[in-house]
Amino acid sequence: MTDLVSVAANAVSSYQRALGTISNNIANVATDGYSRQEVVLQANPVAKV
Repeated sequence: MTDLVSVAANAVSSYQRALGTISNNIANVATDGYSRQEVVLQANPVAKV
C-alpha cells in the first residue's frame, strides 16, 4: 500500500511541475528572447532488490 501511495504522490508532483512550466510559458509568450520550455515525463525502471 505504501508503494501505491508513493507512486501517486510522485505522479502528482510531476504533473504539478508540468503545470508550472506550462503557466510559465503562457506568462512569457510575449517576452522577447524567451524560449518555450518543455517537460518530458518518462517512466523509471523498477529497482530489483
